[in-house]
Amino acid sequence: MNKLLFAGGIATLVLGFVLLVLPVGHIPLLDANRQVLVESERGGYCAGETYATTRGMGSAEKLADCMETNTSIDNTSIYTKVQPAFCRAIIARGINIDQPGCEEIMRDQEFWPTATGALTNAWNKRFPYPGNVLTANQPNTGGESRTGDREGNDREGFER
Repeated sequence: MNKLLFAGGIATLVLGFVLLVLPVGHIPLLDANRQVLVESERGGYCAGETYATTRGMGSAEKLADCMETNTSIDNTSIYTKVQPAFCRAIIARGINIDQPGCEEIMRDQEFWPTATGALTNAWNKRFPYPGNVLTANQPNTGGESRTGDREGNDREGFER
């Protein structure tokens, strides 16, 4: 009995170590509603085509077909290329908007293409807007501090 428990303990340790060192697969970006988001230029372009052809409803099948046929567009995860590619695709499909205007709307409204070819702007603290990577190196203004000095935050009777 002791030999069996010893062998089971060793097997558990070995299996645990193997699971610890195995690489984790890709974890996709999600919005607050747990919809999978597009992460590549090809995905952004195909989401734009799907968005334009389905009038914003989206279709996972159409997006998958587009991803298979547009192999000339880069498919690596570069978030800064998603929104411009989405805008290029909807312009190519005949939606009357210019590239800078489209990108400005996407940024200002915090829209992001989903893996079904629709748009989302559902974000929360756990699943934040991925477009913030475009402004990641902005200096801290100090307004985010809970204890820092800010105008109009003085209470009567307390000295600093």
